[in-house]
Amino acid sequence: MLFYFIAREGDFFRLIEKIIVGILFKRTNTMVSKKTYWIDYYTKLTEIYKLIESEDSSILYQSMETPLSSDTGVDARYRAIIKINDNDVIDKLTLLIGEAKILFLNMVGYQNNRLPSNLPKISIDDNLFKIQVHTNIAHSSKNYTTEDLVFVAKHYGIDASQKKALEEQGYRVVLEKEDNKKDERGVYLDIKKLCELYKCQSIQHRIKSGQQTRANFFTYAEDGSIERSVLKSVGVLLLKPHQEVEVMRSHDRKIRTDAIYTEKHPDEIELHPIVNKNIFKGRIYKRFTL
Repeated sequence: MLFYFIAREGDFFRLIEKIIVGILFKRTNTMVSKKTYWIDYYTKLTEIYKLIESEDSSILYQSMETPLSSDTGVDARYRAIIKINDNDVIDKLTLLIGEAKILFLNMVGYQNNRLPSNLPKISIDDNLFKIQVHTNIAHSSKNYTTEDLVFVAKHYGIDASQKKALEEQGYRVVLEKEDNKKDERGVYLDIKKLCELYKCQSIQHRIKSGQQTRANFFTYAEDGSIERSVLKSVGVLLLKPHQEVEVMRSHDRKIRTDAIYTEKHPDEIELHPIVNKNIFKGRIYKRFTL
């Protein structure tokens, strides 16, 4: 029951928790391999999510339909705000989350203060009454010169007829292995040929790199006034049965018509022979300056 009392108290007991975890880390880290801790940690994390899904709970926000995958266990990208409607389940989750914390710190070291974003945390702020969630799509962008090849699609997304159709339109198509995936071939286009076709000096390749989920947390101060926090990571937040919290989604950010990530951009190069958009690796644009 130790973790139950620790997790339900304030900063003082969290300090005690850190001290206990540090002692356990020093005693056990040399006796058990880190590989064992990783296996035990992910097993414990899966157990936590299966308990959440099997019990009475209300999903107020989630970034994807389910956190659990038969292939990878718990998806690292999962973010959610979930109200647990049973105090007994809260008690069970408190113990499991405490055990998962120790397993994780035994892997990465006691000095690491960052816990995984998909490790659920239980809300301890009874003054919390509203959460406004903001979601932004992150992108990476790279400029390619005429000496490069650009990876544009998975190899299984293009057949011989599509490859021939691309080449008939003037593209030079190269099929070879990706550097970081030895067993996977990809579809590459020659930048020099692209620039000749589109009368440009370079090619910009823009790829969706992930999704960032943050939120403003609204609480009542002691004098009854309302306080709004700065944007903070949402992670996976579990609310207790007695907490009445409104969860709102912010409006989608408007996209400027001149932005490179608009639906239709005049400088985007569309590869019409490849019909299935799902196999594309990002989007490519012609650039007229280096």
